[in-house]
Amino acid sequence: MIATALLHDSREDAFIPTKVLLNLFGDEVAGGVLLLSKKIPAFDPRTGMVVAWAKKSPEEYYKAIASVDPSVRLVKCADRLDNVSDFGGWTDERKRKYVVETRTYVLPIAGKTDPWFAAKIESTIEEAERQLFPVT
Repeated sequence: MIATALLHDSREDAFIPTKVLLNLFGDEVAGGVLLLSKKIPAFDPRTGMVVAWAKKSPEEYYKAIASVDPSVRLVKCADRLDNVSDFGGWTDERKRKYVVETRTYVLPIAGKTDPWFAAKIESTIEEAERQLFPVT
């Protein structure tokens, strides 16, 4: 689980070939990393090089995560909690979309995975919503 957590963004941030993930970390870690990546590489059949990326739909992405081993779901919960705890230099529009996505997809996964994560993500999202969607 720790290796999966450390590598979860490696496909999107610094392309690591599937073969390398499999050889270095085994099926379980490689499978978790591939599942947690929102992008799917398209390869040139001649060279084997990545030539484009396709993005998984949110429904497809989160449905797959919701149906796997709890350890992968915990990695997603920890990643989302970290991200919503510090939006950094994100625009308000991006923050709003992220909050809605978290409520729609991640909270149900957290709820079936770990009560502590569910409560912590919920309270962090509520704080973000107070700032992003002020009541007038």
